[in-house]
Amino acid sequence: ALSIGLSQKDWSAASFGLVGRAGSLFLGKTDAQRQAEFVRHNQEVVRRMRRLKLILAARAVELETGQRVSSPSALVPAVLKCVPVDPETRSPMTAISVSSPPL
Repeated sequence: ALSIGLSQKDWSAASFGLVGRAGSLFLGKTDAQRQAEFVRHNQEVVRRMRRLKLILAARAVELETGQRVSSPSALVPAVLKCVPVDPETRSPMTAISVSSPPL
């Protein structure tokens, strides 16, 4: 998380410089608050990508076999090397859920 925060800080400084710093003063956000928001957003993006990987792998197995996959562990090692890990909880993702019906 620290390296992510540092890269975000460097990018922000290069992109916005003095204007960004002045804007943060007017918005009342500290560097720590902006960094925390960035880390939360980054974790959410990573979580979505890993969830999408699970959904796509499960769908591929369903298309090949005609049977739905009930748990991510059923995809290992045939389709995935390992079950994706949630970036916030650091535990393996446990559910495959798709909001739309199968095609």
